[in-house]
Amino acid sequence: LNSNQPFYIRVGVVGLMHYFIKSENLETILFALREIHSENYYVNMSIAWFYAELCITNFALGLKEISKTSNKFIRNKAISKARESYRVPAENKEQLQSLKVSNK
Repeated sequence: LNSNQPFYIRVGVVGLMHYFIKSENLETILFALREIHSENYYVNMSIAWFYAELCITNFALGLKEISKTSNKFIRNKAISKARESYRVPAENKEQLQSLKVSNK
């Protein structure tokens, strides 16, 4: 996650998502994700994907993390991906929509 190479960061984020999203070290992982500041589309997309998946495994924590992020792209894309998922209940999708940030 500390690499200067965007695709190394992306692989790290996606690997954490696939193998550790349900681990007891999740707070440490989320802290590390918050420390990533990139303008790279693929890096930001992987973080958004992580947050969307987190909404499926732990909705309250996913909602909290999405609301904390100041990156509009990550925030709105995580909301979009979670709302598109059939694994997120309709009432949770409504909560997510309220967090969406305008691009104006």
